[in-house]
Amino acid sequence: MQHDFGSPGGMFDRAGVDIVAIQSIVHPIARVLEAARNAGLSVIYTRQEHNPDLSDAGNDHAPHRIKHRRMSVGRNVVAPDGSESRILVRDTWTPRSSPNSPRSRATW
Repeated sequence: MQHDFGSPGGMFDRAGVDIVAIQSIVHPIARVLEAARNAGLSVIYTRQEHNPDLSDAGNDHAPHRIKHRRMSVGRNVVAPDGSESRILVRDTWTPRSSPNSPRSRATW
């Protein structure tokens, strides 16, 4: 689970979305992932994040950009750990996985 979606101080939390339900699914997902690994299945992680210039978020009229505009994609914020961050922007705190999230066995 990326900080932006399920952590205090992430994009959803800053937008006023109640993240309690999101946080409640983290441990059940961890159990499913462990069962999948134990069954020999590959677990593939994806991450939603954008280039610092938002060039991969579409132009101002693109549906993706419009949808994320109200969530302040690209906005400069101070993360709960005190670091400078930007909402859904690569190489900042907000798109990283929460330490409470199920993680792959591989190093990111």
